[in-house]
Amino acid sequence: MTVRGKEIAKAFPTGQKAQRAYFAGCSTGGQNALMSAQALPPDDYDGILAGAAAFNRTHLHMAGLAAWQITHASAGGSSSLAR
Repeated sequence: MTVRGKEIAKAFPTGQKAQRAYFAGCSTGGQNALMSAQALPPDDYDGILAGAAAFNRTHLHMAGLAAWQITHASAGGSSSLAR
């Protein structure tokens, strides 16, 4: 994608190539930034900023599910979550 972006920038009327290329992402974008830093050639980006990278998806989803279950548990039900 970065290579294509640089080609698009060069196609603008000025004809200048991109001076710098940076990747900045947070949360899922931060996770993508970490993966890009590991997988892409080093000359694709001049810098990568990975903020609040959501790197442990299992824990994130289970925490969300637990919060939903507690919020939606019935007070008189047999669920051990309703206390």
